[in-house]
Amino acid sequence: MFCCYMQTGCDAFYNTLLSNIPPNEVSINRPQGGYFLWIKLTTVSAKDLLKETEKDDVTFFLGPLSSAEGNCFSEYIRVSFAHYNKDTLVQSAEKMAKALNRLLEQRGAQ
Repeated sequence: MFCCYMQTGCDAFYNTLLSNIPPNEVSINRPQGGYFLWIKLTTVSAKDLLKETEKDDVTFFLGPLSSAEGNCFSEYIRVSFAHYNKDTLVQSAEKMAKALNRLLEQRGAQ
């Protein structure tokens, strides 16, 4: 039962994020288990995205925090879906997408 609950949340975040951002801006590894989505950012800095999402009360782990060496996975973010309900995950994915789109617009204006 808990497994299905987590899979539903994972799918909700995944689908919402991908449907609200331009194609090819992220690459997401869909987990076969576990509690996290690993998202590779292709054009935006993970640190910049974190600063932008924090304005909307959305946070995540930067990839290097999950590295034993502390300097790997700099283009990755790690998002937990384990302790949140589907509605919260959808709202968070929407906010993350808006933050990513704002950064892309800022970059395009430069």
